[in-house]
Amino acid sequence: MSMVFWESAQTFVNLVGLGLKSEKIKAVLDTVEKNELNVKIGMEKNLLSIKEINKQSKIINMEQDTIKSRINEIINEIEEANNHANEHEKLIRLEV
Repeated sequence: MSMVFWESAQTFVNLVGLGLKSEKIKAVLDTVEKNELNVKIGMEKNLLSIKEINKQSKIINMEQDTIKSRINEIINEIEEANNHANEHEKLIRLEV
């Protein structure tokens, strides 16, 4: 027996104990079932949203890693060019 059915059955027994008519009890149970369905649908939508957020996060992280890598390459190229310029300057000073 499912938990939802068991809870609905308990609710039914409690409502009967309060002296409510069967139509009212049925309306309450229908409302409970609709609410449960809405919660389930909401949870499924949230799960899909979380999956999409995680997917986008991975893409962003990969892009950031690519950018960081390219920045490091540029820094290395600048340092290498600077070293060549310093070597060239030393050679010019030796010639003079």
